[in-house]
Amino acid sequence: MTVAESIELSIPSDYVAVRFGGDEFVIVGGDIEPEQLTRLSQKIIDHFTNLVGRTSSQVLSISIGYGSRVCK
Repeated sequence: MTVAESIELSIPSDYVAVRFGGDEFVIVGGDIEPEQLTRLSQKIIDHFTNLVGRTSSQVLSISIGYGSRVCK
């Protein structure tokens, strides 16, 4: 499993994940409550942790940040 596949498995089907740079990914989705954001972030971390466990020859880490924008 790749990092991209791990992210895809973690996000809702109506969200889009794209590779933004060499090792950066952006997830775009609709409105989300803070509690849902916390659960989504943890789901991504859990999938990533499982991926890292299978690739013991590599050192991988993850950081998650978010932003929101209200369009009117």
